[in-house]
Amino acid sequence: MRKDKLTLPLTFNTLIALILVISFGFIAIYSVPIKNRHRISRWKSKLQLDKHAPIFESIFSEVNGFQLSQISKQNCNAIDYIYGEIEFLPFISLLSLVKPNTDTVFYDLGSGTGKAVIACAMVFPIKRAVGIELFPLLHEASWDRTAKLEVIDGYQCIQDKISFIQGNFLDINISDATLVFINASTLIGNSWNSLIKRLESTSSINTVITTTKPLKSGVFTMVNATCVEMSWGVVNAYIHHRP
Repeated sequence: MRKDKLTLPLTFNTLIALILVISFGFIAIYSVPIKNRHRISRWKSKLQLDKHAPIFESIFSEVNGFQLSQISKQNCNAIDYIYGEIEFLPFISLLSLVKPNTDTVFYDLGSGTGKAVIACAMVFPIKRAVGIELFPLLHEASWDRTAKLEVIDGYQCIQDKISFIQGNFLDINISDATLVFINASTLIGNSWNSLIKRLESTSSINTVITTTKPLKSGVFTMVNATCVEMSWGVVNAYIHHRP
């Protein structure tokens, strides 16, 4: 392997090291082997994460997704829905394991205020990033965040790659998706089983990432089980590929 070629962190131990550094910063980095520290530094530099991270945080600083979710649940009598959000750097480290590229059409099913969609579009050279959100208040907030990104120098072209759809992801057409992200914490029973069948029948989908629990599928194979920091703590994450 050429030394000047970046190799993204692919192992469980390296991803854990990333999460430790991202979560606990200066203190934790001394517990990470020097070799991995260098890989982390090169990874962050290659993806320009020191540039993207503060911009990402700034555009979401004025929106409270948890509050909007609480209001939405009361209005819709949807008590079973539990809201949670990604953390920028841990989520990017998770996506790095599947190497999104110019052919990738990323979908976040249950996209909230749009954090996962916007993070993916900011960092990776994807074809398109789409979020599907049930609640109108959260859906509107995601478009507002995209508008804030559009006026920042260097990010204007990213808006063309981003779209948000308001509705139930079981009813929305996802036939162009290649990479799907699902926070599966609250999906159970018929809803979860129906979603799995939907994913299996959508032949364009090559990769599915879930948090909390894996897919039980005869079509997708789980190729990696790791963990990722989310807004409510560190959770299990599972990467599935279609053979």
